[in-house]
Amino acid sequence: MASEEVSEILRTATELRGDIAAIRADHRVTALEAATAEISARADLIARMDRLQGWPDGACADPTMSHGAGEQAERLTRNATEETRKLSDMTNAMQRQVRCISARTSGPQDEAA
Repeated sequence: MASEEVSEILRTATELRGDIAAIRADHRVTALEAATAEISARADLIARMDRLQGWPDGACADPTMSHGAGEQAERLTRNATEETRKLSDMTNAMQRQVRCISARTSGPQDEAA
């Protein structure tokens, strides 16, 4: 009976060693995954900070872009001014027409009264 008990103990010890090895392997994989995720998160944060820190400098450092944006703003202003002038001319012409029509319609009424 002693030899059967010993073989049972040895078999159980072998199974436990296998379980311990599997747990250690799972722990190593989990630790590796955690480290990889942490490194990836750090890299993403650093890239984002670099992008945000360089944004204002990059926009101001490019004189071609600033000059082009300035020209576009001037063009838009000129167009808006031209449109305003045209609308003003049209409004003045309509006011003259209304005055003429008003003068025509009020003239005979005054004579009839």
